[in-house]
Amino acid sequence: MTFGGLTGRFLLVAGAALDGALPQSVKYRAASLLARFVFAVWRTGRENVFANMSQVLGKPEQHPETQQLAKKSMENYGWYLADFLSWMRMTPERLQKRVREIQGEEHIAEALQAGKGVIFVSGHFGLWDLGGAMLAQRFPVLIPVDQLNSGTVDWIVRRVRNRLGFDTVPVERGLRAMLRQLQSNRVVGLLFDRPMDARGVPVEFFGERAYLPAGPAALSLRTGAPLVMCQCRRSEDNGLAVTVYPPLYTARSDDEKRDIQDIMQQLAVMLEDIIRSCPEQWYMFRPMWPQRINTEAPSQGSA
Repeated sequence: MTFGGLTGRFLLVAGAALDGALPQSVKYRAASLLARFVFAVWRTGRENVFANMSQVLGKPEQHPETQQLAKKSMENYGWYLADFLSWMRMTPERLQKRVREIQGEEHIAEALQAGKGVIFVSGHFGLWDLGGAMLAQRFPVLIPVDQLNSGTVDWIVRRVRNRLGFDTVPVERGLRAMLRQLQSNRVVGLLFDRPMDARGVPVEFFGERAYLPAGPAALSLRTGAPLVMCQCRRSEDNGLAVTVYPPLYTARSDDEKRDIQDIMQQLAVMLEDIIRSCPEQWYMFRPMWPQRINTEAPSQGSA
């Protein structure tokens, strides 16, 4: 560990402790100001979120409603990051105080009855980490994660998520760990709205073709584990409102490529409904619908 790395970790831990001493209103006001500054100077992210919100609303990028929604999305993400630091001090009691409502919890028990585990799926929406933490209080949850470029930031992210109560595994070792988790009739959590290139699965998403990772569908087909969509929304009083949707059971045919595309299309439709309910809580700063010269249907991505 380098001196810089140790210093960075110390500052992050000290920041988390200081965060606990700040009034919530002050913390979010500072996060809002920082988010507005980032939005103003980060041209690529700003243009991407304008384009994405334009597609969601069905209105031009320069429309006032599109512009306002894009800015609000960045601000809400700033609040999410401010919360993330404070989660280093998370306890089950503090988590429970954030939960305002849980709808559809019975779908989890239903899905587990098959004895093949459950694959929870969601997008970069609302307070997805807190939603995972809430589920982890009831069921063992494993989440594959990317390793971040910064060792210090990667350390803090892993520490926070472990503090929240769920296990993580690097993506490069994720498949074997997820198979073991599901074979033990436990829960795997996946975010599936990361934009892909032509190697992804083509789906219709808000009226246009987008490309999503094949992982959730491929894993479900391989293991028989049902897919369960989960919405983790920040409520008006800054609490957590969780909605668990009925399980999606999958079955193989003689055309695996078509099976994967059909499953991912169903998930895309469900995610559309979640995003439409509160689009300012969808944090997507990459181009979700990139323009492509080659319009031929691409092949599916790998699991």
